[in-house]
Amino acid sequence: MVNPRIDFKARRQAKGWSHVQLAQRVGVTPAAVGHWEIGTREPSARNALKLSQALGCKVEDLFTYDPEQPDA
Repeated sequence: MVNPRIDFKARRQAKGWSHVQLAQRVGVTPAAVGHWEIGTREPSARNALKLSQALGCKVEDLFTYDPEQPDA
């Protein structure tokens, strides 16, 4: 299983949004956004799409993959 890293905190901050504001736009709890940002959980495909729409980017722009990191 590949362990992609999600990175959208900088995009959120560039918009001047708190994690609470982003959570409201995506329709999830602020705790979910917090978990995604620190990497303890990953968003579902549906929520990743909602994130990309809210942040004005492609969903693949939110994820990075480092082949040097071990898979989960």
